[in-house]
Amino acid sequence: MIGSGTNQGILTGRNILITGGTGFLGKRLAKACLEEFDPNRVVIFSRDDMKQSIMREEDGFQDERLRFFIGDIRDQERLYRALNGVDIVIHTAAMRRIIETEYNPFEAVKTNIIGTKNLIDFMDGSIMMRPQIKPLLFLKVKSIILCKMDTCPLSTKQ
Repeated sequence: MIGSGTNQGILTGRNILITGGTGFLGKRLAKACLEEFDPNRVVIFSRDDMKQSIMREEDGFQDERLRFFIGDIRDQERLYRALNGVDIVIHTAAMRRIIETEYNPFEAVKTNIIGTKNLIDFMDGSIMMRPQIKPLLFLKVKSIILCKMDTCPLSTKQ
């Protein structure tokens, strides 16, 4: 259960952006956020307009707090536009299938590394003196890491 533990209210009243929000994990996290918390807004950020269209029609996603934003984390300008007014980011966007990454290694690097760096650069405030967004949640299938930007080993701040 997402809502268990000491941070149960961390998402309540917040504006949340989920990268890769139409993927397996992102979709389930979006539904859990809407059902278990009372966020102000949940933004689904994904490059797949077809998946967004299908998701809009599924049970649990006809919610006035839900917004859909077409974009790619590799595109800094679009990502930064989506992050406007966001309090919390749940980062699930990734190329994770081995066969696709083997045949498309440069696309995997752009998404998994450069896209994540774009997100970190925005969130730590180093790009154009933007305000920091805290906390940042990175998700991988096998592990979950909660990084606060002042202690995050992935931070670009030294």
